[in-house]
Amino acid sequence: MMKIGGSMRLRTLVRDQKGASAVELGLIAPFLGFLVLGITDLGQGLAAQFELRQAAHRAVEMISVKPPTADGGTGVVDYEYLRTEAANAAGVDVEDVTLTKWLQCDGEEAGSYDDECDSDQETARYISIEIESSYELNFPTGPLAQADGSSSIPISAQASVRIQ
Repeated sequence: MMKIGGSMRLRTLVRDQKGASAVELGLIAPFLGFLVLGITDLGQGLAAQFELRQAAHRAVEMISVKPPTADGGTGVVDYEYLRTEAANAAGVDVEDVTLTKWLQCDGEEAGSYDDECDSDQETARYISIEIESSYELNFPTGPLAQADGSSSIPISAQASVRIQ
């Protein structure tokens, strides 16, 4: 008689669904928590990248807003102020900003920026700003973590403008 009663209780216990949701939530909650933390960190990193891009674009827009002046009547234009503008907009040191100038003659990169193309060639001069920075991970684990154990991810942005 005991055997029959015991097996009936076991069958009832096996079919009982009370508390199953709580157990399932307990199993999945850590995964969901890490997923939310990872998405938050990724979103903040992308926002930092976007701010860097905006700073680079603002710097090259300065050419049309605040055109550079020729240096002491020599006709040489100094674009170095763009590095300072970009650094201030991005919140980085001036050393983290690279200014590149180049000349193209008929779509091909030519010698120095200050050279001249032949009279039958189309002349195009360009200015480029590149800003380098890094984003510190709030949760340096998982796929975003660096192999060397650092929690810093390098980010950069670049913007160019044709000025002639």
